[in-house]
Amino acid sequence: MMREITQAKRTALAESYSKFCVQYPTDADCEEALCRIAEQMGLANCRKCGSTEMRRSFGSRTIVCANCKRKRSIFSGTYFHGIRRAKPWLAAIWFKAEQSEASPLHFAELVGICYASAWALFQKLAWVAACNINFADCVVSALFSEMFCKRTRETPKKLHPRAEEGQGEVGEQTSSRETSHSSSEQPPPKAECMDAQVRDDVSVDNRSGASQDVPDDGSAVSAHEGAVTSDDDKDGISLQELISTEIDVCTFLSDVPIHFDELVYKTGLQPCELSATLMILELDSAVSRKPGDFYTLPRTPSAGQSDTAMSVRLDSLTEKVKIRVKELINLIAKRYQRIGRKYLQLYLADSSYELDRERWGLNDFIQFCFETPRLRYADLLSYVTPQQVRI
Repeated sequence: MMREITQAKRTALAESYSKFCVQYPTDADCEEALCRIAEQMGLANCRKCGSTEMRRSFGSRTIVCANCKRKRSIFSGTYFHGIRRAKPWLAAIWFKAEQSEASPLHFAELVGICYASAWALFQKLAWVAACNINFADCVVSALFSEMFCKRTRETPKKLHPRAEEGQGEVGEQTSSRETSHSSSEQPPPKAECMDAQVRDDVSVDNRSGASQDVPDDGSAVSAHEGAVTSDDDKDGISLQELISTEIDVCTFLSDVPIHFDELVYKTGLQPCELSATLMILELDSAVSRKPGDFYTLPRTPSAGQSDTAMSVRLDSLTEKVKIRVKELINLIAKRYQRIGRKYLQLYLADSSYELDRERWGLNDFIQFCFETPRLRYADLLSYVTPQQVRI
């Protein structure tokens, strides 16, 4: 049944992507669509002489001032700064606007990019949502602790991912030390903080005769692969295949113990491949092994205590906030199944966008992207959700 649901979702995504390809068949068409919106927003001006008379060819981000002949990229200093191919970025925004539930893994397979690139792209879109959504309330992140089942860079050694919640200010200090080498402080996903960044006048890529922007669409995102997995290749399995296999295995696990042989039959994996995947999941505290070669999803020893604490925290909230928290938990569980606390605020922003789609059309989302200053991959990796999250 789970495989049938996954296959139906992939079919729906493929149909949506086919519609996208009909409207935007090439990278030039995608880039042209982005440039036209940028021009409508008044971003096509000369930063040297202030002239608004700019020249640009179809499908090119390079604009040339008719007065001083200075060249620059129309994407310079924006969310799209330094991207190589516009099609994956526009396709991701298309899926968001079309209300298509695409995970990074499914999107990577569909568009033909690596998983790390798709993950970074989706997290950056969540950052855009965090900068532009009008959050009404602020609650403690511990309300969402039941979702923390995935290890991140902030997870203490040999502890469950929920232990990140107890890090408190220590985790934030560690994060600030990691970003001390960067040119700017770690920005929380707030529009007012993001707007404080200066939009540098960066030259366009050397395809137009100028210097090339630093690629920011996943070609240099291999650092994330090391953030979750210690090796890029375990037992001859690539990172993308490994993550895909882990997800497939977890879909057949529950609180009811299931034998290894039955997992082999249901997943269709080779015994050696399944054994390696289960071992990795067990090390990540995502799977619990029982006597007799049975496997279940893990249960925390203090589950009863955490439920009591959760009910106490919920009782102190208004009815409106209680409903909002439960809606967000259900939505995150439906889409991601398990998450790490490190990017909780981004997951909440992405889920809040799902609950407020009216103001997020395709052109609106692109405009929000242009209004969001450049986000470097290092900033994304160093971000840590604060103790108080906005919903």
